[in-house]
Amino acid sequence: MEMELSEGALNTIMNGGQVDTPIMQILGSKKISGAGDNERYRLLVSDGVHVNSFAMLATQLNEMIRNGDLADNTIVRIKRYITSVVPNSGKGEKRVMIILDVEVIAPGSEVGNRIGNPVSWTAEGSAAPAPAPAPAPASTPAPAPAPAARASNGPTTNGRSNASGPAAAPRPSPQKPAFNGGNQGGFGGGYGQNIRSPNKAMGGMELTADTPTNPIASLTPYSNKWVIKARVTGKTNKRSWSNSKGDGTLFSFDLTDESGEIRATAFREQCEKFFDMIEVGKVYKVTKASLKTANKRFTTLNNDYEMNFNNETQVLLITEDDAAVPQIKFNFSPLSEIETMEANLPVDVIGVVKSVGDLITFVAKQSNREMKKRDVTLVDKSNTAVNLTLWGEQAENFDGMNQPVIAVKGGKVNEFGGAKTVSVPGSALFQINPDMPEAHQLKGWFDDEGSSANFKSISNRTGGGSGGNDGILLTLKEAREQNLGSNGKPDYFSCKASIIMIKTENAMYNACPGENCNKKVLDQQNGNWRCEKCNQEYTHYKPRLLLSVSVGDWTDHSWVTMFQENAELVLGKSSEEMDELRKNNPDAYQQVFQQATFKSFTFRMRSQLQTYNDEQRLKTTVYMVKKIDHKAYCASLLKQLKEFSGMGTVVN
Repeated sequence: MEMELSEGALNTIMNGGQVDTPIMQILGSKKISGAGDNERYRLLVSDGVHVNSFAMLATQLNEMIRNGDLADNTIVRIKRYITSVVPNSGKGEKRVMIILDVEVIAPGSEVGNRIGNPVSWTAEGSAAPAPAPAPAPASTPAPAPAPAARASNGPTTNGRSNASGPAAAPRPSPQKPAFNGGNQGGFGGGYGQNIRSPNKAMGGMELTADTPTNPIASLTPYSNKWVIKARVTGKTNKRSWSNSKGDGTLFSFDLTDESGEIRATAFREQCEKFFDMIEVGKVYKVTKASLKTANKRFTTLNNDYEMNFNNETQVLLITEDDAAVPQIKFNFSPLSEIETMEANLPVDVIGVVKSVGDLITFVAKQSNREMKKRDVTLVDKSNTAVNLTLWGEQAENFDGMNQPVIAVKGGKVNEFGGAKTVSVPGSALFQINPDMPEAHQLKGWFDDEGSSANFKSISNRTGGGSGGNDGILLTLKEAREQNLGSNGKPDYFSCKASIIMIKTENAMYNACPGENCNKKVLDQQNGNWRCEKCNQEYTHYKPRLLLSVSVGDWTDHSWVTMFQENAELVLGKSSEEMDELRKNNPDAYQQVFQQATFKSFTFRMRSQLQTYNDEQRLKTTVYMVKKIDHKAYCASLLKQLKEFSGMGTVVN
């Protein structure tokens, strides 16, 4: 199969020139090592004359690699790309081409071979032989004329230089001056340092609307002299922090351009200076922030790096010509799909407010801080209802009057006892009645028919799993005979059982006191405790309960695992009280476990088959434990008796 490639296009592009929609051949692809959970792919592309390995695929196109659309020898039309000059591992600099949009013209299976006899492109203009491929076809098309080059040392977008042309006269920028971060250094210190001029960046260059920019995807901790132009797609509230390095306030926000996304965080004085300036949906230029490896505990963005603002950081609001920067994009999932999603996954949702819960105020156990939350029930065309949890000021100020449409980008899937909910973390984007087609269609559907529809709630389930146990108490024997948890996914069931025995050995452990971390800490024998996960030492630990318990009913018995809150309810003591007894009164400590035996509770169980050392074991965890409500228990028994006898259901 003969195809014409845009011969000479690579040389033009890699010298900073412009080529519109070049046609090239994919000769190979490779996953970049060290990318962790964030897949990035490097491509070997050819224009029939040269081969270039300095090409990267934008992350939103990764699916084309996975499904084989960009297999070897595939002919493509590159519809959009950007280039950027980045450090080359101590060997000067190199220009990288990032492909943003590509169209397959001919699949590799039809093309079959490499077109032409391309050689490796080098920055010096010399050519090294390309790796030996499959034999070239006997006849190749006549070369197309090379596109005219328009040289530029700056980054380019779709082949267009972001820098002004050499003949362009400088013009005054209508923008506000760049916003400087102040006199505070990086996280944890750095006061009293000299401050550069607030309008200077990149070694004295004035940061203006015309300053050349780099794609986010090209940034690494080894990058310097970079400027990005990006849209803010999410912003947290101000938060307070305190650790061994000090305390202060911080906020984070997410930046997105055509090539990717990145999380930025401002601490202390930078937090105070930048917080009011940064607004979701607006476009900014940013330079001179510190780049470091991203902490995946706190971000789900598809980037291995994140930036921290420092005393040199410059930010410029762009009020004109921001159409080239992508708008905020949602990837909405129907509410019905949340039921099968794994917990803690990010999700974009849109729904109509069906009902609004009360504002709840409580004190968080880990931080001892007062918290506020509110549950809002959303519905959509999938006839599914899900609870959306709002926090803090968002929960306090929410008004669900007139049943608005809510859109959330970056929500978090939560699971408890088989029920699924979605929470809105501080970094998520939350919009009420957004001006988008999906919102208008959803509101029209709800007003016409949805308001009177019956919805399946996936947030208020009393049973769960595939065993068909909703609202029914099973015996332990029934749960075993139904093979709950053995079908590759967790199953949930409820039962009434008694505590037979509690293993007191290793019933408690010393946990990390850091927020959102319960890992075991190591005694450093100097009064400090070290958490390997957080890579920090603390002067104290957080006692936590982890019980291995044998429970039984009249049909069977089972060993189950019980964590903190449920263990405290069964023992009738807090983990702090148990820790005091463990250290100061071992006999009383043992007595607490003995007193808990032979007590009966209603348990909500989660069973799943797990593999450990190549051996499969069924692990059952207590998700919820309650004192027995005898009235409800008798009603459940009566309901089952009616069903078994064929007398119909009980009307409460």
